[in-house]
Amino acid sequence: GSAAWSRNMPATSPATGEPSGAENAARLWPRWADLCGKLGVDSDARQKWWEDLQRRHREPQRSYHTFAHLVELFDHMDANVSQVQDRTAVTLAIFFHDAIYDPRAGSPKNEQDSAVLFDKFGQEALPAGDPPGLAKGELIAKVRRWIIQTATHVTSEGDDEDCKLFMDFDMAILGSEAKRYERYAQQIRREYRHVAEPFFCKARGAFLEDFLQSARAGKRSVYSTATFRSSHEQRALENMAQEAGVLAKRLSGCGLVSRLAAHLALSPSARRLGKRA
Repeated sequence: GSAAWSRNMPATSPATGEPSGAENAARLWPRWADLCGKLGVDSDARQKWWEDLQRRHREPQRSYHTFAHLVELFDHMDANVSQVQDRTAVTLAIFFHDAIYDPRAGSPKNEQDSAVLFDKFGQEALPAGDPPGLAKGELIAKVRRWIIQTATHVTSEGDDEDCKLFMDFDMAILGSEAKRYERYAQQIRREYRHVAEPFFCKARGAFLEDFLQSARAGKRSVYSTATFRSSHEQRALENMAQEAGVLAKRLSGCGLVSRLAAHLALSPSARRLGKRA
């Protein structure tokens, strides 16, 4: 029932003082229930998929990509709700975009697998509609496309405003206040704890530096919408520059041999460490 979000979850998060997993689930459950009601999802499917999403977002390899991340995205959606045209599609995209997250697999596999899982939900749980399959198919195709697009967060002129807003919601963490960004960087490091320190510092640092150079040259922006470019862009660039400096300092503290090995090993595939928010 509606209390299933709290099953076997701690009530507090004493290590950080942040809302616990149970508290975040409690905030998300009404949105999920309301979404399923609007879509005509029956109660059994609603419960089954809620428990599946909850289980996935509690997996031990996650530190940043948890229900807390979804809560933050919904906060951004609420703050910009007047600009969102298809709230149902954006809500679905938020719930499913990180449903599968394995840092060892990286991008774009995680996004592709999450899209496949969403497709399964859509085919299994959404009613056929009238005319049968038309609106359902269009909704599934749109949300699936957006989920895959979060592998790069790159948008084009052909993307609608909802797509661009969703990408910006997902990237908003980069333009957060300094303390929140620092905590985010620590969370990402924990998710990549299987990567040795010099390799992590070199790969993520290289990605950040490359992005910053492109931004300074006017070749790209962090955000796709004028709203987020105005409110978040400058702070995001400052945060990324700060992190790049910290990573360079940490790398310099590693041994010479390990630094050389990290340099030689750095490749386009290694730079996946930085490509996602």
